[in-house]
Amino acid sequence: MKNYIFSIIILITPIFGNIIYVPTESPNIQAGIDSAADGDTVLVMAGTYVENINFEGKNILVSSLFIINNDSSFIELTTIDGDEITSVVIFNSNEDSSSILNGFTIRGGLGYLADPDGDGDSYSYGGGVYCEFSSPTLSNLIIKENASPDGGGGGIFCYDADPIITNSTVIQNSSNSVGGGLYCKAGSNPTLNNVIFDSNWASHGGGAYLRDNSIGEFYHCVFQNNFTNGSGGGITLKNDADIILDHVFFIDNLSDYYGGGLYCNNSSPALNNVTITLNESDYGGGIYCRNGAEPSLLNTIIWDNIGSEIYFRGNEDENTMSIAYSNIEGGTDGVTTNDNADVDWLEGNIALDPLFCWPSENDYYLVENSPCANSGQDSTYMGAYGIGCPPLHMGPDWHVAIDGGDDYNDGSFETPFATITRALQQAEDGDSIIIHPGEYFETIDFTGKQIVVGSLYLTSGDSIYIEQTVIKGAGPGSIIVFESGETNTSILKGLTLSDGTSSHGGAIYIAESSPLLEDIIINSNTADYGGGIYFENAEPILQNIVLSGNSANYGGALFFKDCSLNVNNIMIEDNMAYYGAGIYLQESIMEFEYTLIVNNESFSEGGAIYCFDSNILLNHLTIADNVSFNGGGALLAFNNSNLQIQNSILWNNSPQEIMFSPWETFNYVSIM
Repeated sequence: MKNYIFSIIILITPIFGNIIYVPTESPNIQAGIDSAADGDTVLVMAGTYVENINFEGKNILVSSLFIINNDSSFIELTTIDGDEITSVVIFNSNEDSSSILNGFTIRGGLGYLADPDGDGDSYSYGGGVYCEFSSPTLSNLIIKENASPDGGGGGIFCYDADPIITNSTVIQNSSNSVGGGLYCKAGSNPTLNNVIFDSNWASHGGGAYLRDNSIGEFYHCVFQNNFTNGSGGGITLKNDADIILDHVFFIDNLSDYYGGGLYCNNSSPALNNVTITLNESDYGGGIYCRNGAEPSLLNTIIWDNIGSEIYFRGNEDENTMSIAYSNIEGGTDGVTTNDNADVDWLEGNIALDPLFCWPSENDYYLVENSPCANSGQDSTYMGAYGIGCPPLHMGPDWHVAIDGGDDYNDGSFETPFATITRALQQAEDGDSIIIHPGEYFETIDFTGKQIVVGSLYLTSGDSIYIEQTVIKGAGPGSIIVFESGETNTSILKGLTLSDGTSSHGGAIYIAESSPLLEDIIINSNTADYGGGIYFENAEPILQNIVLSGNSANYGGALFFKDCSLNVNNIMIEDNMAYYGAGIYLQESIMEFEYTLIVNNESFSEGGAIYCFDSNILLNHLTIADNVSFNGGGALLAFNNSNLQIQNSILWNNSPQEIMFSPWETFNYVSIM
């Protein structure tokens, strides 16, 4: 996952006072602290120190060599390991912000056994850092793999404490109680800037848990991959705990029950420039509110969470929420109130795809033409991150090329997609998908979209692109599918379709739809029914179609069932089938005009056309040199078929031009 720290790491303070070097002058860090006076610096060389330290109320700087050279590698190279004994670092002697811990990895803590509430019950709190009645500065730290078995705060615990935490990562900490990364109670007021909470776990509040009048301020922070089997995958707020979230990002946090990103119980969080996306919960994948919660949202994006974007619990004190200049997926439909929330939709709200730069690469900055780029209050941006990449191509023409890319390209002429499937995902009604020369192995379903799909012939008029742009079958199934009620505003034009294999329609399957097919070459496809195209209860428009080298059991080139339409300007040649090598008609009413049907071969009947219980009008056709082993070289009429032939040539078809089956009801023919 990408690190989303915004600003550069800032040195806290110059080294001043006496410098106590560890381990050259003092054997360990605690010995260095013990010998230090207020204003001194304990400077720790790289290495792993297995110990548990207590600042003892001293206003000192304890730092790794990071303070000297700003080299972040020293943060990982200088580790304090608590050895699963107690908290790694303890502040419980009224330390203030001049007590500074800087540039370490803090790990292996198991919590400080204490009774901060004074009720006689002691628990282990703060696996990594324990703060009681203290307000230290914690900076440039990695707090990882610490635990609090029963008290809470696997990474950090605060009791009536106001620490300043900056430029740090709190990762893979856990608590069987609350606050996998951070637990604050008893009026604690932590301030965090540039802190990442990643992959922490707790029974409640996977990333952080604030309660009992605590007020947290979080600036430029990230909550990602945190988990709870209770409430609040990212953050839980309870019992009048409030929080200011400013430029904070929530992603991939998970709660088994309530609040994938944020859980609010009787709290009033203020969200400004927050992005909450891809979080998951049974209820409130983005935000869950209950018991008189009063959150406010400004310049915030809540999008693509699982379990509703915002959810209010019913049957408790009524909740309220104000939303302004924010992007909520689904708008009002994205908020489940359960008749227990007064949601004030103020001005500036939208419900549009925020168009993040590269979500697949965990880049959630905004493209330059995102609807969130300048739709925030005072024309600022919505969400945690501003513009981070150039404008995204928005159509209406979507380009596809074999040397394109689906992950990073935007479908423009300059940066085309690699697959037609990717272009179909982007295309909307009225758009065009323009496929550049090459071979593409795909299955394409129009899914009812009123779009144009074609080669560069669409824009250039040069017919050479028809043969140069080939879509081949990617496996069993038709290459092109129209079965969602498409009309003649769904257009396929200027392409070659080959090597498709299906039971119905080797190249194209059309059912209950009426698309426009124009300037298409269809060759070398196979099927049981309709080697080239299968039609059922369809009324497409076919113009300038060439079908050659296709094969089927029924209808080598075309199979029509329950159809009524006019077909003109097509050529059918060198196709094969057992029945109807060129065309097979079943219970259809058809008119063919200006069509050439030549050199097709049937292994049974109907070299060019096989009619079963169908009516057909042939006008200005040439049907020549077709072969049928059992009869009807040009036409085979079967079971009450009616043939009308005018202005046409039937010539040199074998074994005869027209044959009527003697086995079923009477057939008719009219030749003019």
